Amino acid sequence: MRTVIIGGGISGLSTGICLRKLGLDFVITEKKTDFTKSGMGFILLPNGLKALDKLGVGVKVRLAGAEIKVAEVVDNEGKLLARKRTKGTYCVKRSDCLD
Repeated sequence: MRTVIIGGGISGLSTGICLRKLGLDFVITEKKTDFTKSGMGFILLPNGLKALDKLGVGVKVRLAGAEIKVAEVVDNEGKLLARKRTKGTYCVKRSDCLD
């Protein structure tokens, strides 16, 4: 029996890692195929990275991404609404995670 995972988001990819560790047959389907121009990515908070550490891919994800040290919220005109320092938060391109 083959499992089909619909969506190459962080949940789908993590599920694939778990199924691989169990030796199960699976395929991950993803509607979008070209992520190089779209700029899509993941912002991973410390608790998400901790879960990826348990799956054995946390270090790879951190190396592929960049740490976010400051988060800002702006309105649709660019006015700064909030600014907060962050620790242990990373931004990773979706294409790097899929690779």
